[in-house]
Amino acid sequence: MSEINLFLIFDIGSLEECWMQYFKYVWNEARGDEYDSWGRSTYLFEVDSYLNVCKQIEIYENGTALKYTKEHPSDKYGSLSVSLFDPEGCSSVDYETFCAIWNSTRSMNLSDNPVHDPSHGC
Repeated sequence: MSEINLFLIFDIGSLEECWMQYFKYVWNEARGDEYDSWGRSTYLFEVDSYLNVCKQIEIYENGTALKYTKEHPSDKYGSLSVSLFDPEGCSSVDYETFCAIWNSTRSMNLSDNPVHDPSHGC
């Protein structure tokens, strides 16, 4: 059984707790679309306690990276996962690992490349 890492976000304004979980998924197939040449990809997800994906990063073999957030949920390359998250086939990553990858990876689809700030939650 894999270990699940949780990170608690407490929003004083709404007095709600949101447990964040972080996952990695390796997709061993190409996209199957016009960007197929990017190669296989690794996905990282930030998932709330309701299994909603809040942040997602896709890193492709050729170095291309895409980031999606609630503020930037889609573009011509893809979108933030909208279905409830299913961790089957994923490995758990810790908060520090997710943040380090998110903050150090420049994406081609977000011009401002926002820094991961857990105080904003989902």
